[in-house]
Amino acid sequence: MRVGAALLLIELVLGTATAATPPRAQRVLGEAAKAMGRLEPGTTEARGQIEAEGRTGDYSELIRSRDGAYVTRFTYQRFGEADGYDGRVRWKQDRSAATHLLNAPYTIADTLSLAWLKRRGYLRPGTARIERVEQETISGRPATVLTMRPRGGNPLRLAFDDQTHLLLQVQRDKPLSTITETYSNCRRVGARSLPFHIETEESGDRQLFRIARYAHVAKPSFATPKAPNDTVIAGSATIPLLAPNFAVVPARINGHDYDFILDTEQGVGVLRLLGSGFPPEEAWDPFFQRLRAGWGLALARLKVYIEQIASGKEPGRPIPRGRTPNS
Repeated sequence: MRVGAALLLIELVLGTATAATPPRAQRVLGEAAKAMGRLEPGTTEARGQIEAEGRTGDYSELIRSRDGAYVTRFTYQRFGEADGYDGRVRWKQDRSAATHLLNAPYTIADTLSLAWLKRRGYLRPGTARIERVEQETISGRPATVLTMRPRGGNPLRLAFDDQTHLLLQVQRDKPLSTITETYSNCRRVGARSLPFHIETEESGDRQLFRIARYAHVAKPSFATPKAPNDTVIAGSATIPLLAPNFAVVPARINGHDYDFILDTEQGVGVLRLLGSGFPPEEAWDPFFQRLRAGWGLALARLKVYIEQIASGKEPGRPIPRGRTPNS
């Protein structure tokens, strides 16, 4: 009995030591809290410009400090996009203004981590487990990198500048890529230090955010947006079948002609786009090329991932940027 009690006591002591925050990490986070300041109660809005895919557009983001609920909007000349979390549900509005609820297991965990990051949860002790402490040089500056896993979320790598103690960079792993977000040009806004220059990179695609101002918003909305009622069905048509299981459906959308396939296999009707879906305009060429290259890289990574599983090996981390699957 005494031996069992002693072993249990040892396990409890070891478990407590493992779960405790390393002293070095505690010091880094303490200095960061002094340098950065926590978000003020309520909702903060950032406004500025975004540069991506050869375009410049308007950028805005709402963040609620209580739970990290947010809405990020990009508005370009021809289209807009939005991504949000209302505190319960993650949603995304694509370029057609259609809204999609994102509820896959990975996305739910990623949303919890993202909300924790946006509300500066890393400055609040006990909100995440610190899994690793490393030393790196980022953009020529020495930094301490903490791998932190919020409750119920995915791990993130947070790099804090050793001199200014500000958050310098954050990395989040996705199934087939890594998102790197770098912060600079930080200025004091009230009692907080906020970045006015943010750059994100994923698989070679870059987005540059130039923030003009931050402001408090009294009555923000984080609700899932409704799709616009801009579709008109002019009438019906009889289309001859070209094969037993599908038919080609010509359609005109915003003045452009498209061909769709109406697939009726297994008694289920599915409308599939026959072609890229991009208008025949030169302005769309850079986006099409980036999307095509991105999907090619994603499929190559997926091929390696599947081969690793088929061979009985444990899947590794995503392929580093700039390398091919066989390099």
